[in-house]
Amino acid sequence: MYICHIRVTNLRNFRYLDVDLGPKLVVVGENNVGKSNLLFALRLILDPTLPDSARHLRQDDFWDGLADPVKALDVIEVCVELTDFKKNQELFSILQQYLVKGASPDTARLTYQFRPKTPVPQDRPIVIDDYEFVIFGGENEANQVGYRERRWLALEVLPALRDAEGDLSSWRRSPLRPLVDRLAVADNTLQVVATALDSATGQLLSEQDVQVLETGIQQRLQKMIGGVVAIDPSLGFASSQPTRLLRGLRLYGDGQSKRPVGDLSLGVTNVLYLLLLAIELEEKQKSSERAVTILGIEEPEAHLHPHLQRLLFRDFLRREAPVILTTHSPHVASVAPLSSILLLRDGGEANGSDGKSVVAAGLNPQEIADLERYLDATRAELLFAKGIIFVEGAAELFLVPAYAEVLGYPLDEYGITVCSVHGTDFVPYAKFAGSQGLSIPFVVVTDGDWTERQGEILSRGLARGIRIAGEANLGDVEALQEAFKQRDWDSLYAQLEKAGVFVGQHTLEVDLLNCGLGHRMYESFEELGASERWLKQFKVLMNADSEVSEDDSEAVLRRIERIGKGRFAQRLAGKVTQEDCPAYLKAAIQQAIGKLGHDTE
Repeated sequence: MYICHIRVTNLRNFRYLDVDLGPKLVVVGENNVGKSNLLFALRLILDPTLPDSARHLRQDDFWDGLADPVKALDVIEVCVELTDFKKNQELFSILQQYLVKGASPDTARLTYQFRPKTPVPQDRPIVIDDYEFVIFGGENEANQVGYRERRWLALEVLPALRDAEGDLSSWRRSPLRPLVDRLAVADNTLQVVATALDSATGQLLSEQDVQVLETGIQQRLQKMIGGVVAIDPSLGFASSQPTRLLRGLRLYGDGQSKRPVGDLSLGVTNVLYLLLLAIELEEKQKSSERAVTILGIEEPEAHLHPHLQRLLFRDFLRREAPVILTTHSPHVASVAPLSSILLLRDGGEANGSDGKSVVAAGLNPQEIADLERYLDATRAELLFAKGIIFVEGAAELFLVPAYAEVLGYPLDEYGITVCSVHGTDFVPYAKFAGSQGLSIPFVVVTDGDWTERQGEILSRGLARGIRIAGEANLGDVEALQEAFKQRDWDSLYAQLEKAGVFVGQHTLEVDLLNCGLGHRMYESFEELGASERWLKQFKVLMNADSEVSEDDSEAVLRRIERIGKGRFAQRLAGKVTQEDCPAYLKAAIQQAIGKLGHDTE
């Protein structure tokens, strides 16, 4: 079972959130976009530990954009849809009465509403106490959802500001407690251990220094409060009462040294806490105490280094039961299935926070697999970007930020990430970030790659741009194709730039040479150990009056590839100026910034 759809109306950050979801849920986004509020919305329906007093909301729980929600009789609504539960007979027996008519596969709907009571008072102003909450299933309000259903279909949330060390040290709050309570240790075994513990304790307490300490405590207490309260303090290891013996069990770390959890690092303590929690939830499901437990963890990366984050949450994401993670960590997001990612973004004061997933992005299985590998390799930085510039390779990865810097547009200040797709297949990435995917503003920068085909010189880059625009719904594809058919290159370049696809004249390095960067490229060749013969040859090229020929372009590229495109671009990046920036690169940078609402004039 999993939550396949969620709709939130007028709650806190959300004016209207309506999004399809995958089998797991990893919620990413910057601060204050509503990640915790989304979990709270789900708790209103599914959390059996949330008291009804917390389900009766306050006026400040309404979306901030509502001027006077109570007076206007506005309604807060949270609606979740659940699917893939037919294999679980207990779940099916609960959810079959809440099915959505006509939905395929079978889908159950649960709805929370916080709304005015009826009839609405007419003789006085409406106040928040005139509101009530209802929770019902399916399409009929008579199908009430209460504690019984929440007990079997439970959401457990681990908050971001959890005190793992304190909870592990406290028997009452420790996740070890329910596991110990399940132990079936024979009474005679407990009696033997209790007797041995009494004997060991008695041996220690017989020591004179220990007796002096115990007597001193008792005498000082008598002097302090007299006989007003009956207290008889004594020293010992733990209660030797057989019924209380198991409660003395504690979790330790570092093997034989048995260091208390309070002495362990915060990261290790957090891992142990999550481990015990996972075991407890699995035990509850095995023992049929619950049909399913939905586990929600806020900021699971707390105190964990990157490798441990990835290992730990790969394990959590493999759980059969639903998992909901909210995170700031690209390391956690990098191991998440692509369909699990829900990106929350601030839509401004007029719109509230919005959420996007890639469930409806039209990605095929191979594209999904490629993107998941890409996110894993790049640690998913693009998920946390306000905008993206997609480029072909390592050279652009170094040079585009360098040009943005000298042009006065440092990309980090705008939250823009340059992402290399390591080739020319931009389509999956454009679909992933496009309007049907995560809706992250982006532009594409690609080489012109002019080549001879059937006796005619054509640009593979322009053809590539048309395909990107068509697959990602970026522009008028028919107009683009017509311009290509008519060989109206100027019009095609302009139309593609309007669609956000910026195509160079040649490869980037050749375009730089033609823009007057030759002398700095010469310096880079020299610093990186190019031969005297090549330096003389290159000096002739950079001083030529015309553009570099195709043969000379190939020679330049071969020499750069020997050094390494990334290595060469890394050295060259420190030498660029705004005067030698290719026009299409400048336009791409400015458009990326403009899409975020910034002025680039």
